[in-house]
Amino acid sequence: MTTSIVIPVFNALQYLKMCVDSIRNHTSDYELIIVDNGSKPECVEYIKSIGCKTVLNHKNLGPGAAFNQGIRISDGEYVCLLNSDVKVTAGWLTPLVATLQSDPQIGIVGPLCDNISSIQTNMALKRDNINVCMMKGYVMPFVCVAMRRSIFMRRGVGLMAERFVSGCSEDSEFCIRLDRAGYLKAIAVGSFVNHALSQTYKDNGIDCMKSVEEMGKLLDVDEEIKYLDD
Repeated sequence: MTTSIVIPVFNALQYLKMCVDSIRNHTSDYELIIVDNGSKPECVEYIKSIGCKTVLNHKNLGPGAAFNQGIRISDGEYVCLLNSDVKVTAGWLTPLVATLQSDPQIGIVGPLCDNISSIQTNMALKRDNINVCMMKGYVMPFVCVAMRRSIFMRRGVGLMAERFVSGCSEDSEFCIRLDRAGYLKAIAVGSFVNHALSQTYKDNGIDCMKSVEEMGKLLDVDEEIKYLDD
């Protein structure tokens, strides 16, 4: 039951290297897929050198389009969408997959994290004696999330929206679709990752807060849902 790990990249090479090294040190039974969004030559050369599935775009198409490109060429039963400024830790992936296997109504699962959102970070600090926290209505940041590959074929869910070219809201839009389709979101307490927070924005001189504001305006814009099996 291989998991496909899909990482969109736009420069921030230092953090990508740490991310890849952490995956290699702490993960088994996976395939790595890196989708480059028009990075500098040194970043592209590194990606070519590490022996994984790759998609090399000539310009920045945004995270939604990059995730979709990676999902389309994935072979795993499960897909993990991962930011390039994340360092995974020992045993991180197994609880994510086990949580998905525990209940077909769970559409998406994320780990605890030191720097992600109030719920997942607060739970990491508290370390309550629970294995899984399930909820509706929560917008799970796509810093690190796992799903069944089949979810991208479900009517009403589908692939990621591609209109959020600066990021910041593609995860919100997808979570809204999951809610409408009746799926639960889960946090696997046994999984933990480190997040350096917005390093792609910083490395490329992009104002993250301005992007959040601009992309948030697009949440009400209609976009045809595309499906993996189209």
